[in-house]
Amino acid sequence: MSSWERDLLEVLADQLRIVSPAQIARAWFARQATAQRSATRLVRRFSDNGWLRIRRVLARPVSPLLSPLLSWRHARPTPDFANLSRQLHRRSRCAAELTIVVEATTKTRALFGTSGFRPRLKLTQTSHDLHVAEIFFRYRESECDVRRYWVGEDRLPVTWSIRQRPDAILVDDAGDFHRAVDYGGDYSVERLSALHDGLASLPLPYEIW
Repeated sequence: MSSWERDLLEVLADQLRIVSPAQIARAWFARQATAQRSATRLVRRFSDNGWLRIRRVLARPVSPLLSPLLSWRHARPTPDFANLSRQLHRRSRCAAELTIVVEATTKTRALFGTSGFRPRLKLTQTSHDLHVAEIFFRYRESECDVRRYWVGEDRLPVTWSIRQRPDAILVDDAGDFHRAVDYGGDYSVERLSALHDGLASLPLPYEIW
């Protein structure tokens, strides 16, 4: 197994719930002319070998996420959640379609994951989880060391002190919380406000994509 193949398995075992073959193609085969074909072959081979599980689910097409819709830091004004909620509602109208997604198997999580990580894949959240992966890869493309600094929702520590659970936390070199990251679904003003109040109470900067 090559180092980059191991990297893929570790990401799925430890940081993301699901990815699409297209995301694998972009992240691990971007320099190849046949990136999509190569990613499909890899997924099939790893599925045959018991490393990955392929699912066909209903999910909205992955939108290109170039930058956060909202970035907030301590001492800044409270954001306009009514406007943000309208943006998120418009985005969520896109119809779902049959989509192939890939997840780590129990064997992969046991060999390549860190202790305690158990993905909670819900078929009703596949669109959301694919977009969380998109944010992860966007950070990776910006040369952020996401393998080191990205802590997914499923791996938040037991000492996490508020009810709201963002999709991920970026930590610093000391392991302290640096920034919360969340993909905005069809969130109401009340949900956005509650997320803000919880993270602001820490206080923790956050982004909503």
